[in-house]
Amino acid sequence: MTDLLAFFMPIRYNNLIIEISGCTDLFGQGVKLFSKFAIGILMCLFVYLSFNFAITAAFSDTAGYNVYRYNSETGKEELICQHNENDENPPGCSCAEIPEEQLSKIRITELSKSKQTVSMVLSQIFCFVMMTGILYGSVWEIGNKDISAVKFQRICENKLRGLVIGSVASFGSFAVYVLLLLSSLEILNPKFLNTYRLLNSHFHSILTWIYGTAQTANQLSVVQLILCFALVLYLPLVSAVAYYLGYKDIKLLEKVVFKKKL
Repeated sequence: MTDLLAFFMPIRYNNLIIEISGCTDLFGQGVKLFSKFAIGILMCLFVYLSFNFAITAAFSDTAGYNVYRYNSETGKEELICQHNENDENPPGCSCAEIPEEQLSKIRITELSKSKQTVSMVLSQIFCFVMMTGILYGSVWEIGNKDISAVKFQRICENKLRGLVIGSVASFGSFAVYVLLLLSSLEILNPKFLNTYRLLNSHFHSILTWIYGTAQTANQLSVVQLILCFALVLYLPLVSAVAYYLGYKDIKLLEKVVFKKKL
């Protein structure tokens, strides 16, 4: 049957086969890109936690002290009072009446707002560059390989292939955003807000700024929800640009290095 179709409609039949195989290939490439995207998210989460831990450990300031006393009846440490950063007793503190050997102090540390901002900015820049590099390199290679594939008619030319691949890879991001919308409408648990940020760790800091004072999803405004959706478009856009440049055999890194040498 297929041979008969190929005999009577050779051009249409061949184009149809190319288009079908091309669609299958696009879906497979989208799934592969999604797997790299998921790994990138885990890497970004590790980067964010590492930056936060390192800067907190190195640059946190003493905010005060918690003073504890061991309770022999309960077998637990009980909080007696809190001292300020100068370790001064607050009014009504009973620490002076208790033998010092029965007390234990734990330092309370915190980062200043400026240092928190620096930490968030640095981690966000690092995550953005790392994630963009992972996605861009993968799709650029696909576009570059398609030059010969189109030349020998293994696939039909379609400069939007990168956008389609990125859209397939973004299915998980779109699904998670739908969950955020349902949470904002209180159809699902509004506490999904923090989970959404973890699942989008490549934009952890940006989402923190978008959230503002919102603690739950139902506290997000329409503008905040639109901004969250705009971030979902990041993967399809990067994929579209990377494929186009790869198909045109444009190497941005070489252009930048070449210009610097000049």
